[in-house]
Amino acid sequence: MSRCGRPQALFIALLAVLVLLAGCNGLGGAGTGTGTDTEADAVGAEDESEADEGDDEETETTTQPRQQVTNRLQVFAAAGSNIENGTVGTVNLTVGKAPGADDIDLRDVTVQWVDDSGTYDVVAPSVEADAVDGYFGVAAVKDDDGSAPLVNGPDDRMVLTMDIGSDDLAVDDSGRGAGAFGERLEAGESATLRLTTENGASTTVRLVVPESLKGREAVTL
Repeated sequence: MSRCGRPQALFIALLAVLVLLAGCNGLGGAGTGTGTDTEADAVGAEDESEADEGDDEETETTTQPRQQVTNRLQVFAAAGSNIENGTVGTVNLTVGKAPGADDIDLRDVTVQWVDDSGTYDVVAPSVEADAVDGYFGVAAVKDDDGSAPLVNGPDDRMVLTMDIGSDDLAVDDSGRGAGAFGERLEAGESATLRLTTENGASTTVRLVVPESLKGREAVTL
């Protein structure tokens, strides 16, 4: 081979090596790209899984508040009686289940009574608790299956009776004493009651005594 031919042969061999190396690098690059896509897919799947878990947690945390809103009592009427010397001595609340509520046992209900004379916790006579201020009686107005004091039908109606200031009725008395608490309500006065069921669902009602009680035996509050 001539001297001129030898460099040309070397140049051609060098080109062949460069082409081969380029091809190998291309395969490596493609392999690397595939690995990156796989990792990205894995990360994406993990993110979606975490998002799903977050949705599940959100669902769980919103269930209880929804139950607390739904499983509550509804107050259909409020009346005052035992009217003496321009004051109301007994309050009667007609209650039932709120729409969509589960069965409610009135023995597990707590009434918080707030007026100008103070704040009082009132429970059913069957409740054995020392830190209470009074008791409410329960009487069925409409109870087709005789389940009182369990309110288990949409048409059930029960009356919660509370003596205030003086013990006028026996329906709210317990074996531990009379059920009366607080002070009698005078004409124009008001009281705020919060009825809380066993699962923590609350219903608030404000009672207002009419400005005049003269000649009245009972009034709507």
